[in-house]
Amino acid sequence: MASKGELGLVFGAQWGDEGKGRIVDCLSKYDVYARFAGGDNAGHTVTVGNEIFKLHLTPSAITRPHSVVLIGRGVVVNPKTLVEEINGLRERGIDINPSGYLLDGKSRLITKAELLEDALWEASGGTFIGTTLRGIGPTYSLKMLRRGPVIDMIAGEHFDEISLRKHFEDRIPILKTLAQNRNVHRALETLQDDIQKDPDNQSKQRAFDFLTAAVSFQPINIDAEIDALAEYGRFLYQYVGNTIYRAHHDYDKGKRLLAEGAQGTLIDIDYGTYPYVTSSHTGLAGFLESFGFAPETVERRLAVTKAFQTRVGSGPFPTELHDDTARHLRGTGENPWDEYGTTTRRARRVGWLDGVLLQYALEVNGATEIALTKIDVLGGLDKVGICTGYVKEGKVIAKLNRIDGDELSGLNPENLIIEYLDGWPEMDRKNLSWETLHPNAQKYVNRVEEIAAYPVTMISYSPEREGIIFRK
Repeated sequence: MASKGELGLVFGAQWGDEGKGRIVDCLSKYDVYARFAGGDNAGHTVTVGNEIFKLHLTPSAITRPHSVVLIGRGVVVNPKTLVEEINGLRERGIDINPSGYLLDGKSRLITKAELLEDALWEASGGTFIGTTLRGIGPTYSLKMLRRGPVIDMIAGEHFDEISLRKHFEDRIPILKTLAQNRNVHRALETLQDDIQKDPDNQSKQRAFDFLTAAVSFQPINIDAEIDALAEYGRFLYQYVGNTIYRAHHDYDKGKRLLAEGAQGTLIDIDYGTYPYVTSSHTGLAGFLESFGFAPETVERRLAVTKAFQTRVGSGPFPTELHDDTARHLRGTGENPWDEYGTTTRRARRVGWLDGVLLQYALEVNGATEIALTKIDVLGGLDKVGICTGYVKEGKVIAKLNRIDGDELSGLNPENLIIEYLDGWPEMDRKNLSWETLHPNAQKYVNRVEEIAAYPVTMISYSPEREGIIFRK
């Protein structure tokens, strides 16, 4: 009997945007790369030479020749986004061959109904939690209710117009009910004022457009939506199949498979800072759920964390900074690696690395090692901070076995234990090794290892594919 293959997992240990895509891109020894959760609310940026690829659904390894990429059934798919992404990759010379690109037919389908519902729920609550308005939450909700369309309905053997039409007919009354909430109309007025002040804000313009459509007499033109879905289905048909079968078949044949997480542990639906979370499992649990492997088969579990902390949207952020240091960490937005969302272009909130939350994220995923990204961004600071504990009711908390969004929101700067290390000069971002890394940067990496209690095996110091230091 042939020996089994190898399974690895790359997951985010923060609130997302940790640099998972560039880490996956550097792990070239694998044969198959699998995306297992989330949707086009998350974005990965991969730099190859002078080319920058921004991906939302396709696994990052698509830029590597001969790699097989899988989009598992735990992913929720906006077909418009996926078709545009595949075409965009083709235009830039990337080979998208059906033999090496597989989308699961049971992946949930995001339609216009879910996009409008997402916007209505966000507006009707009175408080925005920072959703990207990509229809992710409503689509996962329908999955749990055992309702809603799947990819096979548009790209299977037969186009299922009857089920799709019924889906829209069922959702329209719900949209009209949600649209009657007084907060929705208040949100429209607020968004209109905000857009007049900041006409380039794409996120607010998107929300305004969705809400305007949702409150109209005919929120969805069913015939037009079905025609569009049929067109997307004809395009995607060649890529659709059973990713669970393919993953297990390749693994049983000795292939090496790497699972690529989207977003981060701290916004996981169960393990994150609820309610300021996404709608799926972002780490180990999501991979097991989507592809059906046993936990013990995942030998390598690589946690990706920035050398500092970032977050997009609302929610607790104990170590958040608002001063000149924050501006240094965030950047101006002129560079692709600055702290602005790949999908939304929203400025990210920034702060010191939170060692307490990092240790928590590593524990719940059973991590084996750490990839530390963007250490170069800390270059040029006189002092670099790491949070090593919280002080609550006179007690020092250095380790958490659970996190609660509301409890973390109650932490003030005086509740934090921040350890400051000496900084280092700006890096030249060229051919660095552990030996040539500035001694103070080495001390910082070593301190992260001590706090996290896991080894740092990869250090990213530039967005280029070559800008990685590998450590044993």
